[in-house]
Amino acid sequence: KPATEIPEAIKQAVNESLHKALEAVHNRKDVKQDAEMYERLLVARNRDWLPTIESLFTRRGAAFVVVGAAHLVGPDGLVQMLKAKGYSVEQL
Repeated sequence: KPATEIPEAIKQAVNESLHKALEAVHNRKDVKQDAEMYERLLVARNRDWLPTIESLFTRRGAAFVVVGAAHLVGPDGLVQMLKAKGYSVEQL
């Protein structure tokens, strides 16, 4: 194995910790209590980006999409939105 490869156990532990931290930020009471802010900052932007992200799937070659971490997690995150549309989403 190349020295640059991250052992799977370490990768999994880091991913689990990151996911928990992102869920905590995503579920912060101040954001959730202000439904309009939550809708505007996360949900609406995710919905707006979804068609653009989907259009990348029809192009030839690879695509690289960068979004803030809060846009990936939770029931209103891009991952769940893509899964709801039938896409298979895998963390690398």
